[in-house]
Amino acid sequence: MVHFSYMFISIASALFAFLSFSINVQEQWLSYDGSKDKEDTFHIVLISGDEEYRSEESLPMLAKILSKQHGFKCTVL
Repeated sequence: MVHFSYMFISIASALFAFLSFSINVQEQWLSYDGSKDKEDTFHIVLISGDEEYRSEESLPMLAKILSKQHGFKCTVL
């Protein structure tokens, strides 16, 4: 049972690595730059993955609010 889980994790990670290199990054990610001072800016990554709560629509709005009003650099996946 333990060997099966290690094998599953290794296959899943290899598949993820293969797919991540084949997808054009600029078309999939949305980024908002925060404040002008790049050294003190936190980078927040928001991951959308559920269709039920429409996070693909709400997370870009949240990223824009965090960027404009609070100065964070935000990336939506």
